[in-house]
Order: sequence, then C-alpha cells, then structure tokens
Amino acid sequence: MTFAMPLTLDRTNIDLIPVSGNPVLVEPEESHWQNKTASQVERISMLSQLYTMKQPGEVFKFLYNHPGLVEIIFEAVDALRNVFGPDTSLELELVTDPETDESELFTLAEIDMDPEVALQKLEEFDRHWLLDREEIINGLFNVDVTFR
Repeated sequence: MTFAMPLTLDRTNIDLIPVSGNPVLVEPEESHWQNKTASQVERISMLSQLYTMKQPGEVFKFLYNHPGLVEIIFEAVDALRNVFGPDTSLELELVTDPETDESELFTLAEIDMDPEVALQKLEEFDRHWLLDREEIINGLFNVDVTFR
C-alpha cells in the first residue's frame, strides 16, 4: 500500500487516503473549510475600508492566493500614516509584468508634500519597515508615493 502526499487544489488541502491499495480523495470537513474561507474573505474585504482599490476583483484574487500578505497590508496602513501623515490616502493596485506575467501588489500613498522630502521618507519607510518584512513579502508587495 502506498501513501501519497497531500494534494493542494485551489489552496484547499485534500488528503489522499489509501483504500484497498488505491488512493481516494477525502475533502476536509465542510464546516471547517467554510469557516476558514469566510474569515479569509472577510479580512480581505475589510481592506476595502482602508484602501481604494484599482481592479478590486484582481486585488482580491491575488490576496486570496497569497494570504500571508493580508496582515502585512493591514499593518502598512498605520506605518504609512505615521510616516506621511494621518490624512494620507492609500490605494492598492495589482501590477503585472507583461514579459514575465508575474504580479506584484503596490500600495500607493497619495501625499501632499515636497517631492524630495517625500522620497526621503519613502526610502526611510523601505529601510525600517518594508525590508523587515521581506521574508513574508517575498517580492509580492511594494510601496510607492503619488502626489496630489
């Protein structure tokens, strides 16, 4: 009898259980899956109260497929407003490189300050906040500024 590795399909774990020598798909308990999915969906939906989203469906799908980024993006709100001011408007935008087809989520902080000062603050933010989270971000999230 052979045991197979768990199969991952659309971020759901489905175990392969040997039955008479043949693996059989066994889905996780439905109530557990619904609770996990509902809370993940709710957390992502809450971001729309803090950020304006370009292509909200694409942003939502990206975050659903990269759940580790969700808490980072929540944390970024306070961190960015501490650096750029409490009235900073924030936007999430998914940018896809047409050559590699790889996507990266950007937070754009819309600010009203001298561009030179803003870029210094952004560099400081990158050094002291963003780079500390690089292992989690893994090149999938970045921050930039836009000017009013």
